[in-house]
Amino acid sequence: MDINSDDIEVTTCASPYDPPIGAHVGVKIRHLKLNIEVTSTDQKSQHKNHMAAMEKLQSELAKFELVKSRFEDINEDDLMDGETFWNELNSGRYD
Repeated sequence: MDINSDDIEVTTCASPYDPPIGAHVGVKIRHLKLNIEVTSTDQKSQHKNHMAAMEKLQSELAKFELVKSRFEDINEDDLMDGETFWNELNSGRYD
């Protein structure tokens, strides 16, 4: 999945590996349109944290697309009203 650079905001953040000069090596990436935010602070370099955060963002976007496609495939006839759902949930059938 390609991520448009105009759709993301990349910032640095504190990391346990920050050098003594005060530079941040952690990376936080936020997808502006979907408001999905990921952070990577596990690596010792900002570049590696950036790559790890991009992988996390791609994973989150893939999950989003999967959920979106599942909801698009739902037939309205398969939905039930809240009272029916509540009664079925409390029937003990799913214990």
